[in-house]
Amino acid sequence: MSQPYPLPRETRSSGASAFDGLTAVYGPFDFKIFDLEDVAVYIKHAGEDSYTRTDAVTVTKTTGLPYDTFSVAFDTVHPATSSYIVRGERTPERSAAVVKGGGIDTAALEKELSKIAVEGQELRRDVLEAIRVQVGTPGAMVGDIPAGHAIVMGEDGNLVSGGSLLLTDFRGGWSAIETYTRGSQVSKGNKLFFLAADTSLGEDPELGDPWQLVQDFDQLSLVPDDASLGNAKLADMSTQRLKGRLSDGSGAPEDLDPADVRRMLDIAPYPRGQVPYLSSTVDSGSYEHFPVQSAGPDKLGVLYKRGPQHNSAHDTAVASAQSFSSGGTQLFSIDGALASGGVAAPPQRTKVRLVFSADETGRTFTISGTLNSVPVLENVSGGAAGTVVDTVSQFDEVDGAQTDDDTAGTVSIGFRMVPQNLSFKWTKTGGASWSDRIDVFDGDTDQRVYYWGALGAMDDGSFIALASECDIPTETYRALMKPSPDGEDWSAPAVEINVTGDVPSVVEFFGDVQKSPSGRLFVGAYDGDESFVMYSDDRGANWVSRRVILDGAQTHSEITPVMLDEKRGIAITRIDNLTGSLVQSKTLDGGDTWTDMGQTNLPVTGGYKSHDLSTIWVDGIQYIVMTYMIRDSGSAPADNPDTIALVFVEAEKALTSADNWSQEKTIVTGVEDLSGYPSLWIHPQSGIGLLAYGQETTYYYAAQVLTKRIDVADLIKQDTWTPVLTAVTPGDLAVTYSAQRGEVVRNGKLITAFFEIVTSAFTHTTASGALTIDGLPNQANADGQTLTGSLEWSGITRAGYTQLAARVGPNGKSFLFRASGSAKNASNINITDLPTGGSVRLIGVIHYRAK
Repeated sequence: MSQPYPLPRETRSSGASAFDGLTAVYGPFDFKIFDLEDVAVYIKHAGEDSYTRTDAVTVTKTTGLPYDTFSVAFDTVHPATSSYIVRGERTPERSAAVVKGGGIDTAALEKELSKIAVEGQELRRDVLEAIRVQVGTPGAMVGDIPAGHAIVMGEDGNLVSGGSLLLTDFRGGWSAIETYTRGSQVSKGNKLFFLAADTSLGEDPELGDPWQLVQDFDQLSLVPDDASLGNAKLADMSTQRLKGRLSDGSGAPEDLDPADVRRMLDIAPYPRGQVPYLSSTVDSGSYEHFPVQSAGPDKLGVLYKRGPQHNSAHDTAVASAQSFSSGGTQLFSIDGALASGGVAAPPQRTKVRLVFSADETGRTFTISGTLNSVPVLENVSGGAAGTVVDTVSQFDEVDGAQTDDDTAGTVSIGFRMVPQNLSFKWTKTGGASWSDRIDVFDGDTDQRVYYWGALGAMDDGSFIALASECDIPTETYRALMKPSPDGEDWSAPAVEINVTGDVPSVVEFFGDVQKSPSGRLFVGAYDGDESFVMYSDDRGANWVSRRVILDGAQTHSEITPVMLDEKRGIAITRIDNLTGSLVQSKTLDGGDTWTDMGQTNLPVTGGYKSHDLSTIWVDGIQYIVMTYMIRDSGSAPADNPDTIALVFVEAEKALTSADNWSQEKTIVTGVEDLSGYPSLWIHPQSGIGLLAYGQETTYYYAAQVLTKRIDVADLIKQDTWTPVLTAVTPGDLAVTYSAQRGEVVRNGKLITAFFEIVTSAFTHTTASGALTIDGLPNQANADGQTLTGSLEWSGITRAGYTQLAARVGPNGKSFLFRASGSAKNASNINITDLPTGGSVRLIGVIHYRAK
């Protein structure tokens, strides 16, 4: 008789699984149940520490059999940041008889025995999840222990209270325990505490040690807000605590520099709880663009420009620089950057600006146009050389401009700049929903232009926003910083930052504010054809600027740094002209000096790339990830225009060469006109990223900020590569491919590389040596490689040899082919074994270990 209720060895639990944010029904699950009441469902939402049982769920059997798989339907669609566990939790009962008519009912007995086995499996699972004593040790009783107290072993072997856990103020003066909730900021003496959990703070006089830190370091970060405390004393406190001492101790902490002090205090990094959502719209409605993301312990923030767009040619938006010498009234050509069909329109109504290269004080200029569809005509007196003059009137359009006589020099006509904001939103759901808009830098109120924004999130939950402020009448600039304690309160006034070192004349920030492990902040900036990396050791108030690139032969601008550890980092700089693509630089001393590594191996195409850098660990290897836009350009056009691409490189390889970047992977399409400017945040635990970017819907007049979920870790694990057929000595080898492709799957340092090569033309007369395929995606390790992989081949002539296998040599990025046959010694396939003029076909897979 077959077993009617088979029961494999199992723990009868789904394990923790993430919701997909799209559906409320999940299943069927692998284990079977007898009754619907046998199922228990637990949920944990983002920010919660543990799973809670829920009854807001309906259980349904798959086919209605007595012993069947099942599915669960939740009463609502839960976000992807939440997770669930489905378990079997059958309560034992005895309700069915197994003896009928004086005999045993075998079917009923089988069912009851399987029910007992189910309960036994669930009991074993629950026992393994419980706190246990060592094998052979008597069990212990747990006493009545108040919340917030330590658990210690009493003399009788039972668990009892060990007293309250306190953080003692090293300056004294706390006579009572005070309780604070998660997210509070508590200032005591010279110390400012940022609490990451509900915490009790107080002074325990029984300790008798004013320096003792008892509270778990994971629950708070300590930041001095009074310079009188001093680095030496902070370092002494931290080093003695790390050594487990209860007193002031000895040693020489005064030898520690500020970076060492920060490292001591940065004991426990905060986890990032939210996993990126599928896609969303952050903001839309006017012109929202140029987003920058940064993530703290509980919020992911995005800073973006909101307001009418201006380009660098706004002073010639109506008419390019023109001069006149024919005498009498003469008309300007309406040919500026925002002109079309003889009419120029600003993104938002504003005044017209005239720019004079010479003294035009004797001239009168007439501007005509419309405001609210009503004609406007205004005469403007000329100004001195090097000055600008604005109209009194505002214009929706300009349709004409003239001078009353000859000009002394050139005159340009444009539009006066209009206010622009830098706005901010935050999310706790990975982008599934966003907060209300916060105008961090409010140009509408201040009558200023704020742009070139940068955003940084600190491990204590605070944020800083950087911006360049432009005074509209004078077009003078200041670099500003504004802090927020939590990303919600931005009421603190903006302060002008102090920049030393290689100081840009105008600080044009770019990208997110990066951090080293110790907390040093880094941000890119540019000015004209100069590119800089700036760093700060005081949370953004003061910055040291280091010029990375100044090259008169090329025009450089946007630059983004990324730190790999405390000292080493990479910076990528955009080349604006078509002599290159992107330039790579590196630092080995924490940003004090930078070395030009040359242009990257990425494609050279026209248009801005406007890149972003971040890091990710995949299977124990650190990678640098870069995203950038690919414009539709008439000059050096790309194969994949109007897209956003992702490339990556192993961090260690990036430090040795600029030529190790992967091939481009298209992650967004349909980003036309001035769309793009991506910013990627990668969730460190899952390897999934949230990409924010601007999408223009009307060229220069309407745009929105969008997000998209990108599985970065998966893209890295399943990469592509380009196999190249060659020889040890290529000579005059000429190959034309009808198929040339490769894929790679990475599992830690184990590399599986697939390849396909089919030639349509293959000729050689002077080539010699072993046949090889170059271009492997990872360099092999130094050990000898075994023969491995399968191969389909044709076009090779070697008498008596019937088998071919690929072989990767030590430290190589290429492989050759070993031939074998009955009664034959294994040997290499040489290029001369492939007849010239023939067709070669090599399709296979090879496994090897990377260096």
